[in-house]
Amino acid sequence: MRVSVLMVRALVGAVERSGADRNQFFAAAALDPLLIEDRGSWVLLCDYLRAIEAALAVSENAALGLHMGEHASASMFDAMCSRLACRNAEVIRS
Repeated sequence: MRVSVLMVRALVGAVERSGADRNQFFAAAALDPLLIEDRGSWVLLCDYLRAIEAALAVSENAALGLHMGEHASASMFDAMCSRLACRNAEVIRS
């Protein structure tokens, strides 16, 4: 499974807003900083999960996800809702 690099960009933004260093985040996540330059690229789910752990560690903020939600755009939820609707339709059909 893959995750949009836009989700990684959101993590980077949250890390920076927390006052933590983005380079430290990329090192801890074992990700190339140039990865987020291509808005159309994808990362493996395992890489994204590792990035979440790195963001929590680098920011030292257990509420980082809540702060990300404060800055989330409505369009992000629209795309997520569409994906969930497709997933539920697959379950309902079976």
